[in-house]
Amino acid sequence: MPTTWYPLDAQPVTVQAPLVVGGARGAGRPELTSETVGFNGGGWVEVDGRPQWLSGETFRIDRQFEPEEWDEPDERGWYFECCKTRQQPYDLAVTASLIRLAHRFPEGVEVGSDGGPDEWQPAVDLCREVFGQAELPFPVRESQAAAAEPDRLQELLARRDDGRLAPHEVGELRDLRDRDLDVADQVLGSDTGPAREPDQPECAL
Repeated sequence: MPTTWYPLDAQPVTVQAPLVVGGARGAGRPELTSETVGFNGGGWVEVDGRPQWLSGETFRIDRQFEPEEWDEPDERGWYFECCKTRQQPYDLAVTASLIRLAHRFPEGVEVGSDGGPDEWQPAVDLCREVFGQAELPFPVRESQAAAAEPDRLQELLARRDDGRLAPHEVGELRDLRDRDLDVADQVLGSDTGPAREPDQPECAL
């Protein structure tokens, strides 16, 4: 796979690098059990006569999320996790894993990315080839205009009830429901009843 390095004192260098998935530190075997999926990039490639290791941050998903004592949930009760791959080859395995995670647990995770749809396309293609279907796990910017349509909320609710809600539409539905409830709160006033509790998913990233 083509991988680009950006030296501080030289021009960027693009080389062909192998896609190797290893253990947490890039060595050994990835952790793939019923409780945990954990891996990092493995292997190395030579760039200008120097070995460059093809690893970044470890990607890890636990069936039962246990926040660290310093983790703070957001106002919805959701916790934030991230994995910086530095666009190493194992980024394909990370993005494909997130696509499948969002597909299987659309109400439990919300995926975001610094990369755009083009950078996720190889993972989308891979999941379609292996599993037969795949959707981006986050909305593209152009699709956000659809939220302005007055019947969009009803459309998404119907898709959810029919089991046809795509992973990238979960966040849009949540935002529209919150916006709708906020408008109702403003109309009814803040003294008409107890405060609305935010959604509390069983697990989130």
